[in-house]
Amino acid sequence: NEVVRVSHELGIGNLVARVTTMAVKLGPNFKFQISKQFQNQNFQALFGETWKKYYEKMEEFRCNEVLAEVWGLISVCDKYIEEKRPWEEKPESEEVISELLIALGNIARMLEPFLSSTAEEILRRLGVSEKEQKKWGFRVESGPSLFPRIEKK
Repeated sequence: NEVVRVSHELGIGNLVARVTTMAVKLGPNFKFQISKQFQNQNFQALFGETWKKYYEKMEEFRCNEVLAEVWGLISVCDKYIEEKRPWEEKPESEEVISELLIALGNIARMLEPFLSSTAEEILRRLGVSEKEQKKWGFRVESGPSLFPRIEKK
């Protein structure tokens, strides 16, 4: 369904924009977590379980179910942002944004088989290179919308 597809694309686009904008606003002194491991145990468990389901479903070519899992993660991240409000620059804002950066890196990796250029752009904006297998050294930049609005003429 075209409406569902566009809605999901906007979800990942909005999440990337929100997280990268907050990270860039914190400036060059922001100490990003340099790891692929979450500090938040709930995120660690959720993403670990989702990766397990991801591989099982990909092996069976249940791509629609894989994408449903990914969109569920996007929704969790959006709720986490609303709950933690990291834009208010609280003491835990750096940790919250670090967790979201790791989440975005994982989501981008999960999207690679389906939206390869989008996944590549997300990883580029995060500053994550292909060579960084064990740790991700985030060098975040914001950018234009991943899915620009198409104006009808």
